[in-house]
Amino acid sequence: METDAYPSGSFARMADDPGGYWMGTVCRVGGALCGLLLLVFGVVGLLSGVPFSGISGDKVMFLRANGLLSLLSVAVGLLLIAAAVIGRNISAAVNSGVAVVMLLSGLVNLTLIRTDLNFLAFTMGNIIFSFLVGVVLLTCGLYGRLPAGNAVSH
Repeated sequence: METDAYPSGSFARMADDPGGYWMGTVCRVGGALCGLLLLVFGVVGLLSGVPFSGISGDKVMFLRANGLLSLLSVAVGLLLIAAAVIGRNISAAVNSGVAVVMLLSGLVNLTLIRTDLNFLAFTMGNIIFSFLVGVVLLTCGLYGRLPAGNAVSH
């Protein structure tokens, strides 16, 4: 007979057990995969010889990019991967922060898409991609936080 507050195998018990908090690992991997996707996109953009600036950009993989967007993608991708390697609540905080930036970037670039201020060469595909990655990272950031008082979170 169990005298524990939680039945064995329950999600609540897993959250209280530092070794059993699997959601943090899933969210770290999700953040790292988003970072890897951004890193690959940025490296391919830089290696393809796209011009550094310009409002039209060139097709890179499945999106449009210029050199500035490629460089930003590499930097953000490396940040997400580094945060996933560090782990703990650092990963959750970085995922949440980058998610907010990606979502805001999508909104701002949605207003600038057909103007001369579109210095990142965004198209509608880039905006949708920014929103999707932002939502995935926000989910990973909010669910990936370790419970307060957890020995692993210190």
